[in-house]
Amino acid sequence: MPNPTWPVTVPNLYQANDWTESRKTEFIEQETDGGDPKRRPHPNPLPGRVTCRQILTRSQTQDVDTFYSTTCINGTLPFDTTDPREEVVKTWKFAEPPVHRSLSGGILWSTRYTFLKLT
Repeated sequence: MPNPTWPVTVPNLYQANDWTESRKTEFIEQETDGGDPKRRPHPNPLPGRVTCRQILTRSQTQDVDTFYSTTCINGTLPFDTTDPREEVVKTWKFAEPPVHRSLSGGILWSTRYTFLKLT
């Protein structure tokens, strides 16, 4: 079964602000008795982590919450959307629930996301 895709009623992540991305962890570090820690390749690299924000309407925040809780089953299922840095479709997963902060009396909302970039 294909992954769900980002809701069409919400701006694509391509339009997100404050995009911060950390690379995948591709090694395991092990302390030694002396000197620098030893590093070896990770057999299953850990995904990169992304945080970003979007300015949304009240209706769009409800769509995001439905996508998170129902479509992605409280963030446990991955989804596909375009990676704004690489401009190709990638697979993502919510690392945390979306956080909404009211702007301008609740007409607009600043929504913060934390994702894991799986591919």
